[in-house]
Amino acid sequence: MNIIQCYAPTNGYNEDAKDQFYNRLQSIIEKCQTKDLTILMGDFNANVGTDNTGYENIMGRHELGERNENGERFANLCAFNKLVIGGTIFPHKRIHKTTWTSPDHTTQNQIDHICINKKFRRTMEDVRIKRGADIASHHHLLAAKMKMKLKKHWTTGRTISQNFNMAFLQDTNKFKLVLSNKFQAGLRKDIFCTEQISILRIIVEQTIEWNSSPYINFIDYEKAFHSVNRTTLWKLLRHYGVPQKIVNIIQNSYDRLHCKIVYKGQLKKSFEIKTGIRQGCLLSPFLFLLVIDWIMKTSTSERKQGIQWTSRMQFDYLDFADDLALLSQTQQQMQEKTTSVAAASAAVGLNIHKRRSRILGYNTVCTNPVTIEGEDFGDVITFIYLGSIIGEHGGSDADVKARIGKARAAYLQLKNIWNSKQLSTNTKVRIFNTNVKSVLQYGAETWRTTKAIIQKIQVFINSCLRKILQIRWPDTISNNVLWDKTNQIPVEEEIRKKRWKWIGHTLRKAHNCVTRQALTWNPQGHWRRVRPKNTLRREMETDIRKMNKNWMELGK
Repeated sequence: MNIIQCYAPTNGYNEDAKDQFYNRLQSIIEKCQTKDLTILMGDFNANVGTDNTGYENIMGRHELGERNENGERFANLCAFNKLVIGGTIFPHKRIHKTTWTSPDHTTQNQIDHICINKKFRRTMEDVRIKRGADIASHHHLLAAKMKMKLKKHWTTGRTISQNFNMAFLQDTNKFKLVLSNKFQAGLRKDIFCTEQISILRIIVEQTIEWNSSPYINFIDYEKAFHSVNRTTLWKLLRHYGVPQKIVNIIQNSYDRLHCKIVYKGQLKKSFEIKTGIRQGCLLSPFLFLLVIDWIMKTSTSERKQGIQWTSRMQFDYLDFADDLALLSQTQQQMQEKTTSVAAASAAVGLNIHKRRSRILGYNTVCTNPVTIEGEDFGDVITFIYLGSIIGEHGGSDADVKARIGKARAAYLQLKNIWNSKQLSTNTKVRIFNTNVKSVLQYGAETWRTTKAIIQKIQVFINSCLRKILQIRWPDTISNNVLWDKTNQIPVEEEIRKKRWKWIGHTLRKAHNCVTRQALTWNPQGHWRRVRPKNTLRREMETDIRKMNKNWMELGK
């Protein structure tokens, strides 16, 4: 397959430049073998028009405008090389043909083209523009749909020599960097927000049940990605074993980085960016995790200021990217840990946002506030961690209420879709499942469900589905009929399936995985001599007993 991408001179350009371009393009096409698939595409600044007289073999009549000089040159090139102009042979609305719109939105042309050699014409199924693509240009994205049957390549079986050259593997090991911190979950493979939320919920529920009294400090950084000190970052890369050559390459990509701002329609002067890491860069998540990893290892590795997790390990914090939750058993330990984290963060340019960081305490007696630089961290009874509400009394009532509110807002934003006469009911229900129910059931795997919670969720879902089906009073149908028409299952069963999918994912992890350990963890303390409340773990254990299983058997 040969793909030729090009940009042609505009119609008003001088003739010498045009001749030079098309001569060079002709020489490139001639180098392609006729038996191969050849695709020619790009901005040719050429209108070929609707009149295909004399060019019936290489173009249709589904084009915009009239042929200009560039269009004549382009059509002659395609005819000479037997290249079919794809945009002219497929009928589409005008809006799906226009590839370029003038800056004042008064002129529209079809000047971008995708061509294919005539031998493979049948492999091209459609050519049209995709107006939804955000490409920051006056041109629209032109796309071709193709269907090809690739030839199978057969290889003769042979015995592979067992004498492998290991020298190259030694070189690759120099670039291997492992962030071994098991409490860091952000931007890592096979680790999701749900796991961090579930760990925190289990800690809260077991803490209440065993009458323990830990402190949780939710840390929030001020402009985390934009504040990292780059000089310190390059030193950390060397500290973690990254070769100096690689560090220099990364550093060169950041040096002399300038930005410009458009204010009130005017482009301002450029200014240099000396701190922070680029958002959207593939390397940025790794660099930021490295900074956070160093902060937490520096401030917690040699101190025993967390909660007892196993006989040999303490649980100091939960970390998902820059969302930190510090854990300590006493107020004094939390004060020392917070001060240590703040100092380590300041060393790499990060500052803790004192007004947005909060302390959540359980069964605590000490009323002394946690402070940094004389400023108190506020005490709260609930906090939003990774989108889920964590409260001092455990449970999921507040989180479910907030989820229903967010789902209702998402439903109302799509009101035009629900009222549309063009969309089928099946399509509307699929949109509801993906855009509304996904918002509603975020973190549902970690909920401690009750009959009241299940009823609230089910009532909301049923109400939305009845509006989608346009079933209004006095017309009524039973819930079972409603679910059959919309291919739904009871929300209690749906949440249970999500939970067991998450449990299966967790039990397949290693035995030293924090999420797996949380399923059987109990804090230090005394069992409260009252009727125990229902917990997430107790719900899971009830389901396990119905299967005549236990955690040990499921983990095998």
